[in-house]
Amino acid sequence: MRNSGSRLFVTTVAIFTICNTAPLNAGGMCAVPQGYSSSSYMQDSDGDGSSDIAEMRAGTDHTEADGNNDNDRDVLKNSEEIAQRLDPNHADTDRDGVSDGYEVSNGMNPLKHDSNEDLDGDGISNRDEYVQNTKANNQDTDGDGIPDGEDSTPAGQMEDPWLIAVWGLILG
Repeated sequence: MRNSGSRLFVTTVAIFTICNTAPLNAGGMCAVPQGYSSSSYMQDSDGDGSSDIAEMRAGTDHTEADGNNDNDRDVLKNSEEIAQRLDPNHADTDRDGVSDGYEVSNGMNPLKHDSNEDLDGDGISNRDEYVQNTKANNQDTDGDGIPDGEDSTPAGQMEDPWLIAVWGLILG
């Protein structure tokens, strides 16, 4: 490797590793951020598992061990979001109305505007599943044998007449 001004020239073997986490300059080369040398380029100054350059790109503090924090409160750690190239400071990276955490836990793509799709084919859009607190990757969220799209209480409210009767006795 050799450093020439703000350009970092690397071998073909190493270029994917470095350029995968770095911005490119106007010439299409990996740009070494001001104040960094090629030897400190992939450094993790705060030891939180994310390289300094990845944190700088994501807008998190590369001098503070904040990898286990959840800046945007979407249930994904900052380090998880940085690794997946998500925005750790915005709960909905693709701005489709569904949080990144929900998308990841339901097998959706948090970088694709897929809220109007119906991942599980139950007749409810992914965004509506999110709003209703049902699972976009499970046709029958509450496991009662009725697909969410046909279920009057898809998130699992009591439908069993026996349970309703028992609760009626308890609550008087």
